[in-house]
Amino acid sequence: MARSRRTTPFEDFVTTLARLPWWASLSIGLIAWLILNPIANSPVPVPRAVTPNDMGGIVAGQLLRTFAFGGQYLIPLACVFGAIGSVFARARRNGE
Repeated sequence: MARSRRTTPFEDFVTTLARLPWWASLSIGLIAWLILNPIANSPVPVPRAVTPNDMGGIVAGQLLRTFAFGGQYLIPLACVFGAIGSVFARARRNGE
């Protein structure tokens, strides 16, 4: 029996984007960058007095900025790969 090949979530995301029209994939990448870039580049607020009750909000805000920093590059990159895959898939369908 043949084993199924395991894929990463990044590969699954690119495969899903490749099924869309190329312009839709690029639009999703642009919108993702426009949303995540201001979040990633927002200044870290400096609290005047920190109590233990404030730590949850501080950590959550920094975690959001960290994920936005990585996502502002990875999501548009995946969208570009998906658009390229979409163009090649369409060319292959039209060529047959």
